[in-house]
Amino acid sequence: MLDRINDIIHAAVMVFCLISSLYFLCQKCDEQAPIRLRHLMGTILMIIAFQSSLFFFGTFTGIDYLIVDKKMSVLVNLQVLPFCLMMLTELTRMSEVTTKKWSIHVGVTFAILLIYIVLTFVNQQYADVFYYMSMAELLIYLGVYVARFAKAAKRYNKTVADVYADLDGRSINWLNRILILMLVFALGFVLLKIVMDGFYDNRIAGVAFYPITLVICVVLCWNIDQMRMIESIPYGDEQRAVLEESTNNDDDEEEEATEHVEGRELTAEQKEFMEQLDLVCTEGNLYSMHGITREDVAKAMMTNHIRLTKLLKEATGLTFNAYITKIRLDQAARMLLETNDTIEQIYYTCGYRTRSTFNRAFTDAFGCTPKEYRSRAEH
Repeated sequence: MLDRINDIIHAAVMVFCLISSLYFLCQKCDEQAPIRLRHLMGTILMIIAFQSSLFFFGTFTGIDYLIVDKKMSVLVNLQVLPFCLMMLTELTRMSEVTTKKWSIHVGVTFAILLIYIVLTFVNQQYADVFYYMSMAELLIYLGVYVARFAKAAKRYNKTVADVYADLDGRSINWLNRILILMLVFALGFVLLKIVMDGFYDNRIAGVAFYPITLVICVVLCWNIDQMRMIESIPYGDEQRAVLEESTNNDDDEEEEATEHVEGRELTAEQKEFMEQLDLVCTEGNLYSMHGITREDVAKAMMTNHIRLTKLLKEATGLTFNAYITKIRLDQAARMLLETNDTIEQIYYTCGYRTRSTFNRAFTDAFGCTPKEYRSRAEH
């Protein structure tokens, strides 16, 4: 029974990864789509599909060297690691993924695999020592990289919130949930091996491993397919410079902004700026534009985005995204009370692309769904 379940789930992973990889590698994207990110995802899925096919067909053909040699199977799986790390780099814009960097990352894991294969023919004991040394080094390498990613992800999300009014398809918070899932799964897998040491069964490993692999691949594919406009966010040092300029991320200025929010009088410049900003965004209907950026608003106000972000932060304590969201939701609430427009018409008019995003933002702000808000007013 376990054999049958294992084979079915294994086949599902192989077919899904193969079809999805072809989709990402061959699809034609518009100018806003993160093409390089999609190609990286396609390569990752192709490697998983290839590795799965070796195991799957090995059970029927008798060519089961990868199944017998578990260390070899781990090293084959690790060929996906550099592509995963490059995908994280691309997602957070830590640095630009150049051909040189790509060659180094891929070359290291591939060289480890080749050296291990050669050593198995020379002396299995040497091969085992090399294997464990390589695993230790790769774990350290992965740990350092994940730590860098966590810092870069926080910076990236803050940059996006200060540049765009619409975070749909741009935030990468979803990746944190996937990384946590992968970490929990990895720990559980190790515990399973320790508990069942001496009685370890590949069938149980497959039944535990492949469903989670399939879930992770599906979630990754869906979120990568939703990513938009990542190409317009600068890389590495340039991204940090933009963030420092636009947000004035200084402790004193943040305290000053908080005091403004708590009721301190605004300066004449700040009052004039906020009046102009409200006028441009509401009467000019800029809030209804899909994908509006701070550059669009700054241009309409005949100023620059640095001044816009600085004065907005000082006067309200809000990011550009939070400010536009507040205007959109206020307008949506007014339309729910004063018009007979459908909720679909209202959220689209207010600059939202999907009802789920609108409902989530509206519920966070008003404590109820748009439908409930309208119903309460009618009663």
